[in-house]
Amino acid sequence: MNNDFDGSLLKAILEMVSAAEPDTMIADINGKPVLLTEFSGDNATEDRNISVTHLTEDCTAVEIMYTVRSGLEVRQCNDILALLPYLNRYLSIGAFGLLEQNGYFYFHYAFAIRKETEVPLILETLAATLTITDATVQEAILLTAPVLRGELTADDRMREETSITQF
Repeated sequence: MNNDFDGSLLKAILEMVSAAEPDTMIADINGKPVLLTEFSGDNATEDRNISVTHLTEDCTAVEIMYTVRSGLEVRQCNDILALLPYLNRYLSIGAFGLLEQNGYFYFHYAFAIRKETEVPLILETLAATLTITDATVQEAILLTAPVLRGELTADDRMREETSITQF
């Protein structure tokens, strides 16, 4: 973190998020402080990372990254690759992606804020954003699970009249 604003904003985000998700902590990921929330359960995302990054003297970014699934096999990666346009088709914010080399299926969203913005307004905006992104990832898990288990082909899923809706 390049300045006090970024550090104090991350701590304020920690207070807000940990009120609802007590297992949230600040972790060092690749030398950067990141707010880490780990989830458990078959129909849950693996984790969510929130970071605050200095962009300019007047602007900083809040980045939200979900590990939807990791350690996917080659067949599963191919299925997710086929599904990416389908999953991303109607999204207003964020996008799904895949790192094939390690089978890492993720969702990412970032937004820039002016540092003159009051922290309570930033937190209010972030809370609304997390509601949308959490629901988006959960919908993706429900849509991809049968494909990843081999119960449905990616082509069959894409022919259905379903899509992820953000609201």
